[in-house]
Amino acid sequence: MTGHDVSRRGRRRGLPAAAPVGVLVLALLSGCGSDEAGAGPTLAPEPAPATTTATPTPTPEPTRPGGWQRLSRPVEVTAAPVGLTIPAIDIDSEVVPVGTDDGVMQVPPEPWVVGWWSDGVGPGAGRGTVVLDAHLDSRKYGKGPFTRAKDLEVGAPATVTDDAGGTHDYVITEVVTYEKAELPYEELFAQHGPERVVLVTCGGSYRTGSGWDSNVVVVMERV
Repeated sequence: MTGHDVSRRGRRRGLPAAAPVGVLVLALLSGCGSDEAGAGPTLAPEPAPATTTATPTPTPEPTRPGGWQRLSRPVEVTAAPVGLTIPAIDIDSEVVPVGTDDGVMQVPPEPWVVGWWSDGVGPGAGRGTVVLDAHLDSRKYGKGPFTRAKDLEVGAPATVTDDAGGTHDYVITEVVTYEKAELPYEELFAQHGPERVVLVTCGGSYRTGSGWDSNVVVVMERV
């Protein structure tokens, strides 16, 4: 694959320029995981049976989208997302806040749960990007909520529920697969400009030992 435009659907709106002094994030170019080690922050491998003939193989953990580095202070959040529904790909998932560990955005340890970057804005803020991530899959637990994200079509509806019981309606405007080195972090994590939601997970090609080589990004804008 060459360049970042591996797969693109929808229209490319004028994405915001680099974020001002509020929040600016860059990715740590870590892999999405491999068949020997995943990246769920708290899932521990199950103990392997004792053996005198071979070294035990660790149980693989879920595949994540990658890490994100926080470079400045969080923004003020007025509402937190707690649910995400996208009927077109059968998503009806819980959303939980995830923070940073040594500057890296975490993903929920449970592969079936969506993570919300709690250093960014929440739904209904009227500006900025609500960033959601999730594991792609897990050998132990199966498929993650964003497994079919790359199949979304422009115009598909989505709803985010917040912790006050409010609902926020969005529409899919763009589905792109980027090679990891080409992911436009500053644009995707921008905390100014019109309110939108960005979903991030793994994608592209999988290679044993290095994991997925790309990220699938879905952009949703307010209806």
